[in-house]
Amino acid sequence: MLCVEAPSVAQGYALCMPSSFSGGADGGPAVHASFDRVPCPHVGTLGACRIPGQGTFWYYQDGSSTPADISTRCASLRGTYVPP
Repeated sequence: MLCVEAPSVAQGYALCMPSSFSGGADGGPAVHASFDRVPCPHVGTLGACRIPGQGTFWYYQDGSSTPADISTRCASLRGTYVPP
């Protein structure tokens, strides 16, 4: 699971629009998104990746990733890793 703290309400809303993700019947796993004006919960996170101008992307435990995986992914995106 992923939660994004976007830099603006408009960006947060845009991230939840169907055109910003794929998946479903023939495109892989179904993706469900919702928008709320509250910070992401930090309980159960593996950490976050803060990317300037795009927001802070919080990753949650799902059994397939570790905090080190998130840190590495964040470095490849030129972001700043935020520990849980």
